Amino acid sequence: IPTGSGKTRIIEMFGSETGVSVAISPFSKLSSQLLTTLGEGVFRWPLNCSEEHCIQNAKKIVVAIEHCEYNSDFIYFLTRLNERRPISKLFVDEVHHLLQAGNPEFRSCLGKFWTFRSRLVDLNIRAHLVGLTATLRNCDVEQLCQLMTGISRQMPIFRRSCYRSSITMELIWALGDAEAQKKCVESSLTDARVIGKTIVFSTKLLIVNSVAGELKCQAVTSGIPLQAAAFEATKLISASSCAGHGLHLTDIMIVAILGVPFDVETLLQWAGRIRGAGKVKIFLNETLVKALSRRQDRRGELARVFIENKEKGSDLQRECCELIDRCD
Repeated sequence: IPTGSGKTRIIEMFGSETGVSVAISPFSKLSSQLLTTLGEGVFRWPLNCSEEHCIQNAKKIVVAIEHCEYNSDFIYFLTRLNERRPISKLFVDEVHHLLQAGNPEFRSCLGKFWTFRSRLVDLNIRAHLVGLTATLRNCDVEQLCQLMTGISRQMPIFRRSCYRSSITMELIWALGDAEAQKKCVESSLTDARVIGKTIVFSTKLLIVNSVAGELKCQAVTSGIPLQAAAFEATKLISASSCAGHGLHLTDIMIVAILGVPFDVETLLQWAGRIRGAGKVKIFLNETLVKALSRRQDRRGELARVFIENKEKGSDLQRECCELIDRCD
């Protein structure tokens, strides 16, 4: 379902029917946020209280995925918990991240999650496994199931289009990288001053820091927490991809994107930082987009969508969402 449409609410409502539920997050930052949004009876692993207190009072356990390993301390804690209070559901938030398991730039724990799930079954923890995401293609479902369970097969799916009528998208073209960045910086400064809080996403860390310097704002990258007071003052953040999955703010009005995102899933995740109504502006070096469009990967696919949109002037967000939603 679309970003901002209640995935956390699903954990909150359906995770408390019977037994204890476990919410697994791909990022430690997100597990911290779940701890504060899921209500009473929520504990985060590693525990900051006695195990006995947690077992007696827990309704939900929140954990980052790096703790979900075959012989981890966490899995033996779940065994002891399940002996006294059955674990009913395992929720994997932002589950599409498991599809990056084969990417050497991503964490190895993503590719090992299925061994954790299999070990749970061996230890007689037979909880329902529920994956939650805004961006999952039908063609990726079978592979994702294998990464979740170790078995290649289809699974039941509830799907709602990721299209959001409250968001508009615009392409802004430039003749080179310098011009694209200049337009992005000038537009973002104006938007922050006139419209409201603005996030600028870039695909390279060097560019994230460069843009932050020009905007005189914080660069939010992996492991760097948001400075809330500074954001309130500048109404600007320059952010990397990881922040696109880890920032849950309610008042973002503009998302600016400098360059072609890694794929349409990344684009829609970044756009999803807008929780209400807002606009996504994508600043592009036309020469680079044409070069990327010749690639036979998902970044090349997105570049071709941009070029086609430039020619037709159609609804860009709908074209992007169709890549996610279509059934072929």
